[in-house]
Amino acid sequence: MKPTQPKIRIKERNMWAIKDFALSRSGTLQGSKLEALYRLIQKRGEPITTQDDNLTDSLNGVKALCFTEGEHIAMIRNGSPKKFYPCRLKTVLLTEL
Repeated sequence: MKPTQPKIRIKERNMWAIKDFALSRSGTLQGSKLEALYRLIQKRGEPITTQDDNLTDSLNGVKALCFTEGEHIAMIRNGSPKKFYPCRLKTVLLTEL
């Protein structure tokens, strides 16, 4: 991924809630808010492209959303295509160094 600026405007408290959720520090994102974040990532996110062969299978093509400068969040969802819940989510926080 190239360094990018956030393309969407997110309130500061929601930005911190996303970061805390991605780092497993807080359970504030659940239910409809979690579903809305997943749908936002799928709608506005950019596909991840990697040069590392080890990451190619797990992250290549998954969409990530830039929510602050230099930080992206991606979610990999396994579940029913008809309903959001029940599902299993894997959350990835990408930070540019």
